Amino acid sequence: MRLLSFLFVVFVFDCFPLQFEKSYNFDLINNIVDTNAEEARKLGIVIPTYEEMQNPNLVKDSIKNKLKMVGINDVNSVNLFRTTWKNDPVTFGTGFGEFNYGKLPSYLTGVKARIVVLGKWFPTGAHKAGALISCIVPRLVTGRFNLRKYKTAGNYCRGGVFNSCVLEQNDIIITVATDSVEMYQLRLQELEKESGVFSAISANIVYNKLIEQDWFGVYELSHLDRKRIHNLKYYTWVEQREKTSEELSAQWNESYWKDIQTIPSNLDVLIKNFNALAATKESNV
Repeated sequence: MRLLSFLFVVFVFDCFPLQFEKSYNFDLINNIVDTNAEEARKLGIVIPTYEEMQNPNLVKDSIKNKLKMVGINDVNSVNLFRTTWKNDPVTFGTGFGEFNYGKLPSYLTGVKARIVVLGKWFPTGAHKAGALISCIVPRLVTGRFNLRKYKTAGNYCRGGVFNSCVLEQNDIIITVATDSVEMYQLRLQELEKESGVFSAISANIVYNKLIEQDWFGVYELSHLDRKRIHNLKYYTWVEQREKTSEELSAQWNESYWKDIQTIPSNLDVLIKNFNALAATKESNV
């Protein structure tokens, strides 16, 4: 099967946490919420709302003025407001504008598809790293994550490092080094010994070989094949996270994901209340 011309469309849920669930509990654990608000006050942390991340023009001028003095990769809690696709394409003092993206031209990709790339102008240079904060926020503002006690959340890679530092957490981490720069350098050294230095000429040869490849090895998934891949989530969703198989089955339907998109508006109310509580604690000191 040869590659057909198609329009490559990327659907992006602006700053939307992948770990949201339809059954998320918004009941507050008030004593921990108070603790988190007190810590936020001490650390000068203000949590951006999802509405502000989607439309950064709504961000207060006081926050925008602080951003003018901070680099996009600086470990500063004000960079939480740069968890958006709409940062200006500069490394320091960036403001907000339209979506920043790049287009890969057909002469480079070898296909007629319009391929759009997002993500460079983002804290840490990766759209998924800083946005990990979005998985912490629902738990932070409801009291299911204790900012004073716990240090980080999720996979401790760039996102964990960035957010734990932004939240002023002094972690001691013991982890498995699976894909360090050193590992890739060693691999490159092995390849150079085996095949010589990979020069620009070598890259051009490989590129042209790839362009000339046919697509008979591409497998077009049937309905049953897609269901089989979907069911691979059983291990992480049901066995690891102790969710129900019924909810896993519901995720097959598009309506499940559309319903989840209503959650941020409810969560924004809690974020605003949390920021107000932190500000109130500051005035009481």
